[in-house]
Amino acid sequence: MGYRIFELCLMQVWRNKWIALRMSWFWFLAALACAFLMGMARALTGGPGALVLIASLVFIAITLIGVTAIAVCWHRYVLLEEVPDQPYLLRPDLPIGRYLWNSLRLGFVLILIAVLPLFVFFSVQQSVSGPANYIISLAVGVFSTWLFLRIGLILPAVAVDQQMSIRDSFRLTGPLSGQLVTTALLLVFLQSVPGILEAAGNAVGVDLAVPLIPVHVLFFWTNLFVGVGVLTVLYGHLCEGRSI
Repeated sequence: MGYRIFELCLMQVWRNKWIALRMSWFWFLAALACAFLMGMARALTGGPGALVLIASLVFIAITLIGVTAIAVCWHRYVLLEEVPDQPYLLRPDLPIGRYLWNSLRLGFVLILIAVLPLFVFFSVQQSVSGPANYIISLAVGVFSTWLFLRIGLILPAVAVDQQMSIRDSFRLTGPLSGQLVTTALLLVFLQSVPGILEAAGNAVGVDLAVPLIPVHVLFFWTNLFVGVGVLTVLYGHLCEGRSI
């Protein structure tokens, strides 16, 4: 079931890639433009400064609003078959503010619960190297992703104007808790592919940091839609009785 959920969401993105691009192209271009301006500001000032700070704040704001708008649109497309004509216009009827607030709430919960494993990881990182270091970081990533899937049903609920608490989300996803470990592992792997390719290049003495920038963007875009899609599929299955 865990693999089936991941596969279904990946296929949803592939089959509806033009819809996904329509929802996201503006925000991705805006974020890339801000990133370029940050680099220019840093080059002009020679380091951190007021110009770099302003560009960084604009980049963070664009990224947060953009990711939120994309997620809300994708939830509503899958669950309500709603296709926005101009997704770069923040319609007043879309719950962008509530979705962003609840996303920040989830992030705060994840930080609180992940403090202990992260503390353990950073405390042993100095004395651990090689495969053990990778296994520890992988375990923390999979656990954080798994917990996000368990408590994250509040997000698609907000997107379709429904109410749900974090406790309700954790309870509803309980029957699939074991299967979601597989889903979390696959999501972490998908996110890690560009880093793995870059590490492989470094191992043979080839710097792939710049050539892999488009790959990083592509995998971030894919992981965003697949991750949002997993929450959407779980909500549809557990709250609306849809099949997987």
